[in-house]
Amino acid sequence: DMKADVYGSVSVGFALVIGFLIAIIGGTVEVGRVLMARNEMNHALARASRMVIMDGSQTESEIVSMMQSSLADYDPDLLDITSSNATVAGVNYVTIDVEFPHETSIPFRSLETVTLRAETSIPIVSSTVTSP
Repeated sequence: DMKADVYGSVSVGFALVIGFLIAIIGGTVEVGRVLMARNEMNHALARASRMVIMDGSQTESEIVSMMQSSLADYDPDLLDITSSNATVAGVNYVTIDVEFPHETSIPFRSLETVTLRAETSIPIVSSTVTSP
């Protein structure tokens, strides 16, 4: 019967393609998760930068604490946040660095870890305003 042969060939074709489709969809979801985590890190870094720009008197521990609260969804034991001060050409800078290992679960592969990292340097501008 010709109809049974067509249904059989469609079933074989579907069986051959479905694994590939699942891998593509799963990979797309994983790339989205990694990009979302990276975006959250950059957003927390931007918030800390604004805090330093508004009031450059924060201590390194205050900056790290603010970053940890901004990234509360992540395991604080795995977050590596550092803040340091430096002077370059007479200008004071605060450098904030964030690093986080992100486990990916790519279909048909074992768990792999991708290390996400973001860093920024913020110039400290004197907050003294003189009135006329």
